[in-house]
Amino acid sequence: MATIKDVAKLAGVSVATVSRYLSGASKLTTSTEAKVKGAIETLSYRPNIMARSLSQSRSDMLMVLVSGVSSPFISNLLSAFSKPASARGYKVLLAETSMDQKIEATYIEALRSRLADGFVQLSAHLHPEMLDKKHTIPFVNVCECLPEATYPTVQIDDKRAAKQITEFLISLGHREIACLVGLYNDQYRSPVTVKRLDGFRDALDGNDIEFHAEWMLQGDYTTDSGVQAAQTIAEMKQRPTAVFCASDTMAIGLIRGLANLGINVPDDISVTGFDDIEMAKYTVPSLTTIRQPVEKIANAAINNLIDIIEEKAHVRQHVTIEHELILRGSTRRL
Repeated sequence: MATIKDVAKLAGVSVATVSRYLSGASKLTTSTEAKVKGAIETLSYRPNIMARSLSQSRSDMLMVLVSGVSSPFISNLLSAFSKPASARGYKVLLAETSMDQKIEATYIEALRSRLADGFVQLSAHLHPEMLDKKHTIPFVNVCECLPEATYPTVQIDDKRAAKQITEFLISLGHREIACLVGLYNDQYRSPVTVKRLDGFRDALDGNDIEFHAEWMLQGDYTTDSGVQAAQTIAEMKQRPTAVFCASDTMAIGLIRGLANLGINVPDDISVTGFDDIEMAKYTVPSLTTIRQPVEKIANAAINNLIDIIEEKAHVRQHVTIEHELILRGSTRRL
């Protein structure tokens, strides 16, 4: 296997010159660049990435910490990180944590060993080492963010979005509105769930509509939990005329479950979702929902993180991306 010394010898230049060519740290003359490039191609030389990262104090690698990848929205977001990272010379690694801080600690150690330069964290529950007041670990928290966060965040305004889509249902004449939320119990209350539930309740309060505790249905952001919620609704003596779902996956399951029980959407019950995943426009009926602009979220997160890594960020930013209300066939006027 060819070494950097072999390249330097064949090109007739110093090892330092080859290193400068590889790093792009300084401009070389056109003829020198041509010699080094030719030697690299002739010898099929591949630089030692580990050695380069140690010498440069950077690996040009970003880690995305995620508790799981089953959510279609999260999968879309993960795919969107690569493009803005690549545009700035970085690669992205997926690091699944299963919400286990011992696993997160191993990734933090990898960063300290300079195998990665920073994290995109998709959970609001951060490892204590990430909250070091000296900010020794570069990271940006994305989507699931605590209101009191003192570190960089990128998210939509979940509360305002939930309020908007609930007020849309109210504008259609609905006053008996249920909600299907996720991850909301004594052991764990997702910040996203809390914000979306708060927005739902604000819309009801602002329109003098009673909140029915029995119409607050517990889900877990899966399609199956939507199907189970349909069974609960079917067994109610008094059914709601509309359901706000805190995710598209639950809304899709709810629509399917209701259809299996002979309850039509939207003729019998209007249903809304949240996220605007790809399948939302292909359900029958297609789903009225809130669109989270995945590419804009990913671009803001990656560029903010790289600015922090490269010490270009003078302020640790809290970025709020605008959402969009998408109207489709799963809702109707009473």
